[in-house]
Amino acid sequence: CIFFSAQVKSLAIFGGVILGIGAGLFWTAQGSLMMAYATAKSRGRLIALFWAVFNLGGVAGGLLQFSLNFHTDGASASPVSYFAFVTVMLLG
Repeated sequence: CIFFSAQVKSLAIFGGVILGIGAGLFWTAQGSLMMAYATAKSRGRLIALFWAVFNLGGVAGGLLQFSLNFHTDGASASPVSYFAFVTVMLLG
């Protein structure tokens, strides 16, 4: 949304506020659920598995961005990368 609306500067601030509030709620709930559903014996293994999968998402996103923009001559990412990330998010 920000990529296509440079004339609406307040949209970035509004989006950041919404993202921050949502992230705070989701991270609190995620931590509570991990501690509530895991047994004492499997808690460490499950938390480690969560962090491994979570960080692999960042690695996959970085590799996707790198592969889409490897031959880009400009100083910024190509519009194709924006649509690629939206597609990946919609597919789950």
